[in-house]
Amino acid sequence: MNPDLDILIAHLQDEYGYLESSMHECISEWDFDGAKVFRNALIYTRHKLNVLKNLENSNFNQISRLKDNISTLEKRIDEKANSMDWLDEETKVKMEEYYASKARKIIEQSRIELNELESTVPKPRIDDDKILELLESLKRNEIKELEFEILENQIFLHLSANNDIGELKFRAPENVKFENFLVKSTKTILMSLGYNLDSWRKQVFNFNELDPMKILEELAIIYFEVFGIFGKELKIKIK
Repeated sequence: MNPDLDILIAHLQDEYGYLESSMHECISEWDFDGAKVFRNALIYTRHKLNVLKNLENSNFNQISRLKDNISTLEKRIDEKANSMDWLDEETKVKMEEYYASKARKIIEQSRIELNELESTVPKPRIDDDKILELLESLKRNEIKELEFEILENQIFLHLSANNDIGELKFRAPENVKFENFLVKSTKTILMSLGYNLDSWRKQVFNFNELDPMKILEELAIIYFEVFGIFGKELKIKIK
């Protein structure tokens, strides 16, 4: 476990709790403009927390999805099927029993998958100490460039630094069109990270002063959020 990552997660969890309680307080006071401000900050903090928890455990998204599915289905079983009010009582009871039985089977299977994931040792993750060491070496000019293979033989991310200016640049072989691996939402993510959508690159000023965890967090967003890569062994070339 990376102690820096633990500290960041704990800090963001505290921040998330503060923002959530502040939003609810505004709502209770009918201050909907104030609630909207806290809600926007809450969404952003939740996104960062999700990324960091994926750094901690590459199964986090799957575990969260299964827990949400189980919770949703359990609530549906407990609720009355108001949408079936147009049915006679006998048919309504039969339909409720049918859907409840189906939901219980899905819940049972989801619990099995959840137990397996929670008992599995997390796969190699992107916050490997090796990457942090390489980033420090890059800042000290001991190496010139790092190449991350995002998708095997198809998508690569180059990270270089020169005169305190870092550059991140996507590369693909001539026979591979980079844009084909993106959709509108993932392009938006890359744009929010500062990438030029024509050249697929970005510059990082004052690179030597930058906390390596910030680069690590961005790598996590690219792997997890943009390309949906979880738990695969990382391939890095040093140049």
